[in-house]
Amino acid sequence: TLQLWVTDKTSGIQDFCTSIVEVLPSSYCSTLNLAQIKGDIYTESNEMVESVNVNLEGDNRIDITEDDGYYIFNDITMYRDYTVNPQKDDDHLNGVSTLDLVLIQRHILGLARITSPYKLIAADINKDGFITAIDLVELRKLIIDVNSNFTNNTSWRFVDAIYEFPDISNPGSQSIPEIYEILDLTSDMNINFIGIKVGDVNGSVIANLNANKVEDRNRSQNLEFVIPQFDIRKGDIVTIPVTASNYYDILGWQGTLKYDNNDLDILDIVPNQLQLIKSVNYNLGTNANGYINFSSNVGEGISLNEDEVLFEIVLRANNNINTSSLFRFDSSSTKQEAYNNYSEPLDLIVNTKILKPAKIENVYPNPWIDNTKVEFFLPEADKVQFEFYDAKGGLVYSLENNYPSGNHMFTLERELFLTPGVIYIKMITSQSVDQFKMLVVK
Repeated sequence: TLQLWVTDKTSGIQDFCTSIVEVLPSSYCSTLNLAQIKGDIYTESNEMVESVNVNLEGDNRIDITEDDGYYIFNDITMYRDYTVNPQKDDDHLNGVSTLDLVLIQRHILGLARITSPYKLIAADINKDGFITAIDLVELRKLIIDVNSNFTNNTSWRFVDAIYEFPDISNPGSQSIPEIYEILDLTSDMNINFIGIKVGDVNGSVIANLNANKVEDRNRSQNLEFVIPQFDIRKGDIVTIPVTASNYYDILGWQGTLKYDNNDLDILDIVPNQLQLIKSVNYNLGTNANGYINFSSNVGEGISLNEDEVLFEIVLRANNNINTSSLFRFDSSSTKQEAYNNYSEPLDLIVNTKILKPAKIENVYPNPWIDNTKVEFFLPEADKVQFEFYDAKGGLVYSLENNYPSGNHMFTLERELFLTPGVIYIKMITSQSVDQFKMLVVK
């Protein structure tokens, strides 16, 4: 038993209390100065995140979460400083698709704002605190396999679960607590984190192996791309227009275009109604392997007619081939799917159709005196030769030119046909020959 005295320095007044000191063997002290640090790591939607490396800095320990998202450090020496630092940087494509691009773009355009601060952090792909078109470019490069990871970010970020954002509409305006600092550990602590999958704005990430997210592959609808069916000779360089039979209110699409690279080489993708940009919307770097990854999106759904060309594929044939089974979309590199304003993701398919042949559609006026117009149609880009013969079979005039696919027209002047009478027109393409008759009068 001993007395503990206290003295007031100013007045000199003193007082004491009596206490008891118990002296014990040193082995009793080993458990009295130790504590436990533990916690859970989960997403905004309360899915536990597995395979997170939780670093306890100050004690050089690491614990890795399993499918329950739980970590624990036992027997931590008290009265020291520590930092809990969760990290996870793998499987960057997990939960990421062109649909996320659609949602981010609609946020940027003000069409549908992202309201969750955690999803806003996920949309900040380059980690600069702002959401801009640069984030769209960076995310799309990941989707089409130009990049295999984020250039200035990790695949996951973690935020102290009890942190309250000063401005939930702009979480990047202030430093985000992605670690937890412990100053002078004095007791057991429970420290939780919210995991954010970078790029996943629609919440489709699979956070653990037990996540209840089974994709429905029995989709009842699809987006059908269409290419014309025709033969291509070995060595020919041709341009194939790609249209769609049902491009209605489409916000975006993605997928891997597959083909046999022994049969053909794709030389270029030419934008048309869809403004596709090399290394942004498609990756030609994998052409030698027989596939090209695509990703296209817009802020508002667009609709196109069946005869409007989405884009064109320029190829060189290494063998005699037919376009009937030349291309297909699959998910071997970039998952194939499309999105519209009304339903779940659509399947993306490629079909062929036999187009109407190259043909002289009309000559008007006919008969004619001073001049006339010749209208013709081409199912594909081609070199076209026109020959004009008189009634005796003599060649009167000819012309040759390259034309893209579609409807065309040119004008004939009377000075080309000095002698009136019947003129036979022959239109010669690489695939067919067509004829038409006109009458030149005095």
